[in-house]
Amino acid sequence: SAGDGSTSAVLLVGEILKQAELYLGQGVHPRLLVEGIDKARDRTKLFLRNYAVEREADRAMLSDLTRSALRTKLPAEQAD
Repeated sequence: SAGDGSTSAVLLVGEILKQAELYLGQGVHPRLLVEGIDKARDRTKLFLRNYAVEREADRAMLSDLTRSALRTKLPAEQAD
């Protein structure tokens, strides 16, 4: 089962901030770091748009998606 991605998002942001701190310590201007992060965000969004698969959102698919996400936060019997 897959989750909602919240743990992955927190880990990714934490690593970005850790790397940013290293660059700041080396004297890189914060504005330059923000510009780089913005550029990476834009390229990531473009990548996701190009590789996304369109699907019709029916009740069964939405139920499976919700159950999968909830099972990472709650016991299975509560998520179901």
